[in-house]
Order: sequence, then C-alpha cells, then structure tokens
Amino acid sequence: MKINKNTILLFLVVTFSCLINRYVFFLLSTLLPFFLFAVPVSQPPAVFYGAVVNPQGQDVTPTTSVWTVSGNSEQATVSSFQTVSVNGDSFYIIQVPFETRKLADDTPIGSTANTLELTQGDTSYTRAVTVNGETTSLPQGKVSFVYGAFSQGLVERLDLVVGEVLETYEEYSQRVFGEPRDGSLDSDGDGQSNYEEYRVGTNANDAASVKFLEALQVQPNGSIQIRFQSLEGRQYRIERNDDLKDADGWEMVEEDIEGTGNLMSRPVALGAGNVHHFRIVVQD
Repeated sequence: MKINKNTILLFLVVTFSCLINRYVFFLLSTLLPFFLFAVPVSQPPAVFYGAVVNPQGQDVTPTTSVWTVSGNSEQATVSSFQTVSVNGDSFYIIQVPFETRKLADDTPIGSTANTLELTQGDTSYTRAVTVNGETTSLPQGKVSFVYGAFSQGLVERLDLVVGEVLETYEEYSQRVFGEPRDGSLDSDGDGQSNYEEYRVGTNANDAASVKFLEALQVQPNGSIQIRFQSLEGRQYRIERNDDLKDADGWEMVEEDIEGTGNLMSRPVALGAGNVHHFRIVVQD
C-alpha cells in the first residue's frame, strides 16, 4: 500500500489529538474535583433574635447593629440584620456564619472573611453588640455561648437593652460587700441605710463616703446654685421647706432632672423669707 504524505500527516494529527485529549481528561479528572470542592463549605449559622429596648423598657428601633463574636482564636463582625414585626412587636434577627474548612483527610482549604470555623467539638464563644452606636447589654449570663458540629443551627432569643443599665441593689451589694446584704441595714453606721446609699451612689461599706450634696452657692442676683453628685440613669428632684417643723412642708422646685454621672449644678430662686432648706430627692 502506498502511503502518501497527507496520510502520514493525518495520522500524526489524530495521534497528537488523542494524546492531548487523554492528557486533558487526566488533568480534569484529577484536578477538577479538587478545584470544585476545595473551598470552605457554608454551614447553618447561629441565629440570634429578640426585642430592643432602652433602660426604661421603651422600644428602640435599630438602624445599625454590630455584633462581634470571638472564639477559637478568631473573630467575626456581623453588621447585617433584619427586623420583623410579629403581632405588633418588633424583633431583630442576625445570623453569625459558620463554615467547614477541611477536606475528609483534614487538608485545610482556606477561609471566608467574617465567618467562623465550625469545629467538631463544642467551642466557647463570646459576643458583644452595639445598637445605633450605643453600648448595648445582653441578658445576664448570655455573653458567652457554645457552638460546634453537634450544636449547629442554634436559634436563641436575646433581648437587648440599649444604653447604660442601672446596677440593681443585688449587684451593688455583691460589689460593695462581696455578698448579698439587707438593704435596710446601716452597715457602715453613717445614718443612711445600705439601700439609700445605693440610690445616691455612695459606698454603704464606708462611713466616710457620705458626700452627695456638694455645695450651696449664693449668686449675685440673690438665687443660689445647688451642686450635687449624680448617677447616670437616675432622675432627681429638688425640694424646699422654709419651716422644718412642718414635716409635710416640702415643696417641689424642679423634678425629672436626668443624672449624668457627673457633678451637676442647678440654679434655684430663694423667694421671700430669710431661712430656706433644700434637699435632693432620688425619684423612683
């Protein structure tokens, strides 16, 4: 049989094409699965939801919310959230993303920004949140949570309080005395009960800690300036009595004074008479 140049050329082209196809098939069959599956795999997120209120219990509408979740030597910041209304009540919903980052043979396969690794065992995480740029408190005992392969899909209600939360008497007692103590007692013997000292912000375990009303300063126009130490979150009222023999003679001068946590100064007109008595009352 006579073989011409075209036949040889065609044979070479076909052979070369077959080799190329086999090589390409080998590469695709070997490497494609790696490229297809060697990326982090999303897992069910931890879902937190709840109401948002201020310290007085009034609803707060969140316009921004930033959650920081830390644990397992990493941290995720989540700022996206939803708000829903159920029977007239408003709730926020946020999702903290988790992912798997290892192949079956424990080969690491990278990570996604602001996403936490789903661990095989339960891992302890801490969480903090701000709402509308303000300090926000989680429910007591809910700063930390546990999450892992066996607890994935967690859905937890966390009602948030935006703004400074007043310390309860029980918390004050634990901080000052190191134990719960009856508020009606006068532990430091200064004439003020533990509970009254809690209300005005003095130390119920220190008899020298009695300063509340700082000064009464007479002004050139005949009025006086009352200076007193305030606590943030408390409301105060100034009262006057021109005759202490009349126990019921206290009259309101100014009320609903919002405490700032600092020294406050309020002008008060003296009015008629030469003797005036003033007092600062912590409003309930």
